[in-house]
Amino acid sequence: MSNSTLNLLSAKPSTEQLYQQWLSEAVRLREEQSGALEDSQAVRLALQQPADLAARLQARALFLAKRDGLEAALVQWLKGIKLTRLLFILLAVLLGIGLSKAALLNQTGTVNVFLACLALLGAHCLSLTVWLISLLNPYRSPSASSITQAALWLSELFAQRAKQAQLLPALIILLQRQKALVWLSAKYLHLWWLLVLLSCLASFLLMLSTQRYGFAWESTIVNSHAFSGFIQFIGWLPHSLGFPQPSTELIQRSGELASFVEADRHTWAYWLVGLVVVYGIVPRAVLSLVSHYLATNRLKQLTIDPHLPIWLELHERLMPRQTQVVDAAPDTIHLQPLHAQPQFELNATRSALTSLEINPKRPWPPTVTVPYLGALDSRAQRHLILDQLSQQPLQRLLVACDPSSSIDRGTLNLLADLTQFCSELKVWLLPATEQIHYDSARLEDWSKRLTQQQIAFTSAHDALQWLETPHA
Repeated sequence: MSNSTLNLLSAKPSTEQLYQQWLSEAVRLREEQSGALEDSQAVRLALQQPADLAARLQARALFLAKRDGLEAALVQWLKGIKLTRLLFILLAVLLGIGLSKAALLNQTGTVNVFLACLALLGAHCLSLTVWLISLLNPYRSPSASSITQAALWLSELFAQRAKQAQLLPALIILLQRQKALVWLSAKYLHLWWLLVLLSCLASFLLMLSTQRYGFAWESTIVNSHAFSGFIQFIGWLPHSLGFPQPSTELIQRSGELASFVEADRHTWAYWLVGLVVVYGIVPRAVLSLVSHYLATNRLKQLTIDPHLPIWLELHERLMPRQTQVVDAAPDTIHLQPLHAQPQFELNATRSALTSLEINPKRPWPPTVTVPYLGALDSRAQRHLILDQLSQQPLQRLLVACDPSSSIDRGTLNLLADLTQFCSELKVWLLPATEQIHYDSARLEDWSKRLTQQQIAFTSAHDALQWLETPHA
């Protein structure tokens, strides 16, 4: 992946692997929907990978993703994720504050214990029950939780780029492949509810610390014995962990009149706190950790499935049946005629010269001590030279160009392709001669376009000296 992507994410190796798998799946979906992409350069690069189909499929896909803007789109998409994360954090905090206010909302200062329990834990328990039912249901579809789906949709909305159309479905399909989507969405669901409950508890304690509340229970059809049994039942576990438990006498008194006795108020208040901690915060924290562990293990198992239809069509091109055994490090470079496709691994001190659309009035090629690859004028010549370079990458490559011709996108794309096969590339802008004239505006256009693409260039006569000078 590009430095811009990794710098944005500060990606760990496992995270970077996930993004690479994601981009590969997005490319596969794009080709599945729109047909095969032009990939001659991508295949050349993929063939330099070890003889593993999955590795070569991924190398090809990553090249296409970068070339066609999917990698840049992923960066924007992930920026949308950051904005969405902030939005959901704010929503969780506001919801938690709202729940605590609903629990203590009473103009008379009297809190209905039953309604307070319902306000503090009702939504959480309902959400947890729905999640457990969906998890245990064998007929469920392995889809993300509603919160995760909403987060993905909002992040895509924030990104606002057409090239990101394949990113969201690609992510979902990829995560479903190892059933990681269920646990990854569960992780973020439980983390979100954990934040809701923590903000609720903090707000609840703040309100209890700054205002005086009396506690009572009110019911027309539930008698005091049934309510006392309910209080004792749900308070048993928090009480065993150290939180106070209202006595039967306190429960009976609170049913008749709200108690404003300090000890009674403290007992009811900390009993409610115990419910939130034991039945809310602790389960969500534990489930978050379990979901994180399961999701991480399943994400580690993600890999390209070479048996998918689109990938199967590339098998012959990426895994040729016949290979040649060659000298791993020949002492000298032996460039083949353009009709040949040699297989050499050159050492790191190799240089070569090539040219692009040289004016026929110019004497060419010059006398040099390094190999001259030939011209890059026709499509066939370009493909054959690129094939050569894919087999024998160079240390330095000098591309001679005649500024009397215009520089276009095709030229820039060709230069970008050439950079894949050499450590250093420089464009040599040939000087004007008595027979070949061009104005300064044309040269300035070349300089501007090359600078924008971060391609080194020179118009000096020492270009050949740079090429022929031995380098470490």
